[in-house]
Amino acid sequence: MRAARTTPSRVTRWRPGRRPWPGSGTDRAVAQCAGRATEHTNLTDSAGQPLDFSPHDFRRIFITDAIRSGLPPHIAQVIAGHTNINTTMGYNAIYPSEAIEAHRAFIARRRSLRPSEEYRTPTNEEWDAFLGHFERRKLSIGICARAFGPPCIHEHACIRCSMLRPDPAQRHRLVEIRDDTASSRFATT
Repeated sequence: MRAARTTPSRVTRWRPGRRPWPGSGTDRAVAQCAGRATEHTNLTDSAGQPLDFSPHDFRRIFITDAIRSGLPPHIAQVIAGHTNINTTMGYNAIYPSEAIEAHRAFIARRRSLRPSEEYRTPTNEEWDAFLGHFERRKLSIGICARAFGPPCIHEHACIRCSMLRPDPAQRHRLVEIRDDTASSRFATT
């Protein structure tokens, strides 16, 4: 009498999202079918060469199409068998036109929520004040990165301000200021 098998068959060990068993021929068979299909359709790339698809290309196409059609990315992650959502999002092809349209939609939504007077043409006085802000940002040792509008909360003690963007050409002055500060600190103690 023969002992019962203790390991499950290959079919029961395979799980969705896993690659087929090595040597099963599935990848090769899919590649051959894709090759025959593209030959019959006469699809070519921009150089006029016949398109060449691999089985992995169909995986990318499926995930891109599924997400663009509204499937939540975390569901596509489960279907693809990825452990990390970033892997799935790497498969999702983003086209430049989609990025532009998404940005335009964002701007339209933002403008619809904000008061329309914010989008008027500024007066000459307002424009001069705006340009003057950038002139006043120029310091002898760099540039102040403070946004237009709010006053300086450090009372122009720029050397200690996190908004100071030092000019590399003024490094010698910064070293001089640091050394002078350090020497005066030790002189008073």
